[in-house]
Amino acid sequence: MIQSKDLAAPSRRSAKRSGRVALSRMAGLGSAVLLAGCGAEAPVQAPEDNEPKQEVAAFENQFACKAGSGLSEEDCAAAHKQAVDIAAQTAPRFEAGSDCESEWGQGNCIQQSGAGRSYFIPFVSGFIIGKVLSGNQRDVVPLFRKTKDGPLQTANGVRLGYGGAPGKYVASARAFEKTVGVPKIASASAAASRGGLTQDDSSGGRTRGFGIIKTGG
Repeated sequence: MIQSKDLAAPSRRSAKRSGRVALSRMAGLGSAVLLAGCGAEAPVQAPEDNEPKQEVAAFENQFACKAGSGLSEEDCAAAHKQAVDIAAQTAPRFEAGSDCESEWGQGNCIQQSGAGRSYFIPFVSGFIIGKVLSGNQRDVVPLFRKTKDGPLQTANGVRLGYGGAPGKYVASARAFEKTVGVPKIASASAAASRGGLTQDDSSGGRTRGFGIIKTGG
């Protein structure tokens, strides 16, 4: 008697392979969902990631500075104020608040004014305390964040890496580069210029729209 071949065998083998592939994909998806649920994000390599690093002392506020730097509360308060003053002169400037928030995160910008113009800059989220300079002044660098839990970074985009203990971070030497001149105010984007939800102000015919302040004639 001629035995019939099992014609269904290839199909079963194919189904098993497909099942294994599907399970692998599901496992990968499960890991991604788990990471997302824990708030983890895939690291994005920055240009300075391949540059030599040095340890820096950085703090979010004067109280963290006092707790982790060994400096007095007065010295830490002075360093924080110095960082805010430096940021007012060197941080990126935007004509429209919405453009600033688009770049630096919602709620992370404050309004400033100077030379008869109003503009927005990112909010100072921390500061680096560097070496002591002449006149007993310290080399202070303001730091910013683009998201609530994002990495601290300088105005020129150097991100700090955690150094293993509170107040200890690592960064490339570019973190201490000084800005030459006063930054230009970035013109409002087309979306910001269109405005919307504007309101009239009886004083001088001023109108506001998504962070832009215009003075009517």
